[in-house]
Amino acid sequence: MVRNNASKPKCCSICGYHMTTSEAYAGSRCVDPGHWQAAGVLDPGDFYPMARLASWANAELSMRLSNEGEPAL
Repeated sequence: MVRNNASKPKCCSICGYHMTTSEAYAGSRCVDPGHWQAAGVLDPGDFYPMARLASWANAELSMRLSNEGEPAL
């Protein structure tokens, strides 16, 4: 798996989110392993990186859903 350490990571051509594993982009990262495969960043045999992306997707989805129910300050 290639990690993108540029100052501003490239955007996913499918969903528009940032293609990075950096925590700084949590909530705006492309976390679909299929998108990473389509971009040529992951190979179909990269099972561990795909599993990590899937787990981040679940965590970020939970974070987004829990923040939607909170009133704005």
